Amino acid sequence: MFNYDSRYSNSWALCVGINSYKNVSPLEYAVNDAEEVAKILIEEFAFPKDNVTILINEDASKTQILKSYLDLSGKTELNDRVIFYFAGHGHTVNGNRGEVGYLIPYDAFQNDLSTLIRWDELTKNSELISAKHLLFFLDACFSGLAITRSLSSGTMRFVKDMLQRYSRQALAAGKANQPVSDGNGPLPMHSVFTGHLINGLRGDAVTTKGILTANGLMHYVYQKVANDSKSFQTPHYGYIDGDGDFILKYPIETNSDTTKQEDILFEVSTNIDSLINNEETFLQRIKTFISEDKYRIKLDDLIRNEITKAISELNETNFPSYNGKVSEDYLRETLQKFQSVLSNLQIILITVSYWGNEFQKEQLLKIFLKLCSHISYEQSSFTWQSLRWYSIIWLHYSVGISLLIKEDYKTLYKVLSLETKPYNPNQKDNSLIFSYASAFSEITSQELFKNIKEHERHFAPISEYIFKKLQPIIEDILFIGDGYEIIYDKYEVLIGLESSMRHIKFYDSCWAPSGRYGWKYRNRTGNQNPVTKLIEQGKTHTVEWAPLKSGFFDSNYDVFSTTADKFVEHVKKLNWY
Repeated sequence: MFNYDSRYSNSWALCVGINSYKNVSPLEYAVNDAEEVAKILIEEFAFPKDNVTILINEDASKTQILKSYLDLSGKTELNDRVIFYFAGHGHTVNGNRGEVGYLIPYDAFQNDLSTLIRWDELTKNSELISAKHLLFFLDACFSGLAITRSLSSGTMRFVKDMLQRYSRQALAAGKANQPVSDGNGPLPMHSVFTGHLINGLRGDAVTTKGILTANGLMHYVYQKVANDSKSFQTPHYGYIDGDGDFILKYPIETNSDTTKQEDILFEVSTNIDSLINNEETFLQRIKTFISEDKYRIKLDDLIRNEITKAISELNETNFPSYNGKVSEDYLRETLQKFQSVLSNLQIILITVSYWGNEFQKEQLLKIFLKLCSHISYEQSSFTWQSLRWYSIIWLHYSVGISLLIKEDYKTLYKVLSLETKPYNPNQKDNSLIFSYASAFSEITSQELFKNIKEHERHFAPISEYIFKKLQPIIEDILFIGDGYEIIYDKYEVLIGLESSMRHIKFYDSCWAPSGRYGWKYRNRTGNQNPVTKLIEQGKTHTVEWAPLKSGFFDSNYDVFSTTADKFVEHVKKLNWY
């Protein structure tokens, strides 16, 4: 497993342009296209000149293209980015499993497949190239691009998170049997496809936040080419592998300090046509089951099966006890395994929390009750016990944020106050929130998440980790955009306040798990400070405040007010290091 940084170490490009073919009809502007793209990458995107290879006409033989491409396997490193640009002819052949696409190099015979470059040969060999991000621009018409996945249009993502995820992405000018528009583009002496690509690179596809990503650029070119009156092409694009995003431009340099607390949320624009899928997804099935009461038994059966499946996989074999210092690789792998095992349950929890009725939301309690009862108490291994409880923490954030979007404080309080198997058998309060907070505190005190490179200097590393990892999951289901951070902070402050109230009640001292709100309290004022903002709402609405009416703080305004004052003093004393 590879651990990618939220920056690029180096940039590479291979640009191919063929006007004068040896055995195939010529093109007029392919060379101009390749040379101009290479120039832009060097001058505007800081690709080192020595790292940009340009193959023109006779230099663009099959042997030389493949050699230059495969040479990248010995040059690139883990956190690099690579662009492959090809301007020339494409070819499509019908195979037993569908259409197969080919690029036509300088010395090829179009009817001799052995002289062509099969497209999926490039994608398969991309596994040999270490770079985390590889982006193909193909100014050629052919089919068989084999796009495997895409993000929903309008999806919100964090830039640094996309930088830390592996990706292979591609944009092709047109499909099989579509004539190449060589010339007559938006720019003189360039094709329609590359003309719009150049305009996008030069700024037309940059977001208002100053961000240019592969998804954004490809969507821009798709719209422009498909709607160009002089174009007979329909580009196709998307992911070949991975789920990151090639970042071309970012207002904060991608090689800057990765420990900064802030990040930029941007909107991903993608081709809706590429998302059409006849197979019913798990999410769609859940939505169907909660849409009508006639599916009540099916929903119950599905939830029971998913709980059983998750518990069976949360075993000693898949998650063995660990002695000694927790390494970064072990921690990353363990967290990813937890998230994978709990994926379907998480979809159920988010969907039911947001769209479910009162009866369906009772299922939330059942899920947490069953999962908590499965976790054993291990006094001699707090590290491993707290990691087991991370699964509860991870799912609870999913539920809490989803319920707060709907302002369903009543259900959230039911989940928080659920009496479960305690984290520690000596604790005086057996509520889920108390066990949850204890596990959160244990993980924080052990500095487990500081073992992850990008969080080693964060003030609240577990909070920052969940903030980033949960965002794309919540976004893809609930589509909340810029509101995500506000709701996330509100959830953490509300949890902090309720935890403090219970700790004061049972231990006569104020304590709460430390989230992102801690450093925000120190660095922000007014409505930008989530602690002050939520407390002021409570003190403004007094007994009519929705959380109070739903059971929080024992439904007692005086208890809330006293807790809030002590909580603020607690936050002021936090040792941010």
